[in-house]
Amino acid sequence: MIEVTYGPRIDYSFCDGCGSCYDNCPTDAFGWDDDKGLPVVVYPAECWYCGICELDCPEQAIDVEVPLNVKLWFGIYPEVNPTA
Repeated sequence: MIEVTYGPRIDYSFCDGCGSCYDNCPTDAFGWDDDKGLPVVVYPAECWYCGICELDCPEQAIDVEVPLNVKLWFGIYPEVNPTA
C-alpha cells in the first residue's frame, strides 16, 4: 500500500468531533469513525487542497499539506535561505 504524505491532517489533540470537515469536504476525503465519534482522513489522495476543512474547523485541528508540484503550479515557490 502506498502512503500518501499530502492532503488533510487532523490533530486529534484539538479535534472535538464536530464533523464540519466531514460534512463540508467537496471530495469526501473524510470518513467517520463511529466508535470514537471523530472524523478520519480516508481518501487523502482525493483532496483538492481547497482548504475548506481547514477554514471551517472551529478548533483549528486540520492542516492541509499541499504537495510541492501543486505549489509550483500555482507559483508558490519554496523559501530560499539567502544566507546559505
